[in-house]
Amino acid sequence: MRGTELRGPGNSGILFPGAPLWRQGRSGHHDKAEGRPPGADGVKIAVIIAWAGWGVLLASLLVGLVIASFERPHSPEVSPGMGPLVIGILLVVLLSAGGLLYWFAQKRSMTGVIVMAVLFWWPGLLMAARPVVLAFNDWRWAREDAREAAAQAAAPASPVGEETTPDD
Repeated sequence: MRGTELRGPGNSGILFPGAPLWRQGRSGHHDKAEGRPPGADGVKIAVIIAWAGWGVLLASLLVGLVIASFERPHSPEVSPGMGPLVIGILLVVLLSAGGLLYWFAQKRSMTGVIVMAVLFWWPGLLMAARPVVLAFNDWRWAREDAREAAAQAAAPASPVGEETTPDD
């Protein structure tokens, strides 16, 4: 059964019909020196980054599920089980996205893996950007306040009690 053996990274030896995946790329050519399609290292790095983002989202959803399960509701409009229900739905969506990422990784689709990595890391980037933006705005406002204070200190003081009237 030559050419039908599919060996993955762990050399599992599972038999499937067709050419081995690591020898033939989508276009049929391969890197003869290493026996894998061109650009496989880039896909491998993108897959690692995407799975890391997926893991961070999964961990945060599980922590949120535990917190929402033991938290008392703060308003009468929302039932106590609403938080775990929403997080459960998000977990199903995240697990489906993980399956899609696995499929993209098996197909060695660089575009698909990069799109999934961006989708997985986007919430984290937004959470990390908020404190940076707030700190920048605080710095900018403090700089403007200091400029105004310096301008007031450098301006000649007008005599007290003397009002300025516009010339007619």
